Amino acid sequence: MPHYLKHHFDPDFDHTRLRPKEDGRGQVDHYNLGYVQNVIKDQVLVEILDMGEDESRTLDPRFILPEPKLPAGPKTYVNPEKPHQLLAGVNGYVLYEDGLIRVREVLNIRRSVDFHTGNVVFVGDVAVHGRVRSGFQVQGRNVLVKDNIQDATVTAQQNLKAEAGVLGGSSAQLKAGASIHAPFISNCQVLAGENLVVDGPLMHSVSYVRKQVSVKGRLQGGGVYSNGTVLVRDQIGGGGSTVTSVVLGMDPFLMLKAEILDEKIQETHMRLSRNKRMITQHPELEEECAG
Repeated sequence: MPHYLKHHFDPDFDHTRLRPKEDGRGQVDHYNLGYVQNVIKDQVLVEILDMGEDESRTLDPRFILPEPKLPAGPKTYVNPEKPHQLLAGVNGYVLYEDGLIRVREVLNIRRSVDFHTGNVVFVGDVAVHGRVRSGFQVQGRNVLVKDNIQDATVTAQQNLKAEAGVLGGSSAQLKAGASIHAPFISNCQVLAGENLVVDGPLMHSVSYVRKQVSVKGRLQGGGVYSNGTVLVRDQIGGGGSTVTSVVLGMDPFLMLKAEILDEKIQETHMRLSRNKRMITQHPELEEECAG
């Protein structure tokens, strides 16, 4: 009786040949290309099924096995309760290597994150060996970016390091559950659950940091909100009419939530004012505006 190796991931996946997918409305998403096949610990990767002779003729011959042997590689294990299943031993991405299935915990992106890769969301550690281009997102457990981060969003569950700094823009954001480290940061929103360390200047950015902020250059423009200490080696402020603020002693993330709520309240007031003016000019629209 032949045996068939059923995959719960794409065994032919190739991250160098990604193509944008078209949705049901005919629109193409160039930002989410599915760069990596994530798996989580204890997830089923493959399983061996017994097949009839006739049924086996319709299946991929590469995965028809003469013997029911699982191709177990590093960071995988055989399910002790169901020995025909191979499971992931860690969070990471799955691939074939030398005929065996393995799971890697570190994702090395040997280029910039751009339209060739799309956004990258990974359950393990990420190392980007190029830039993170404007408009793109990177997310991982710990994130290292070796070239600069542009007007992009980079999120780390634990620590984030930007080795070549951040040249942000109107929507740039760095977010880490623990600490963020960079040689310089400009035009960026920064959210750190623990510490922020900037080896040079922190310019025109708004930073929310729960513990300590250390800026070895100038702190200029924007603001720093921290429940810990703020250490600035050079100077605070300067540069004409640029406003620089430092707020201490309050939970920075509660302050951020309060600012977001204030913006929503202002937007609601503006909508109400517009509706009142419209009703005054067109009383017949009162019921529609009330809804």
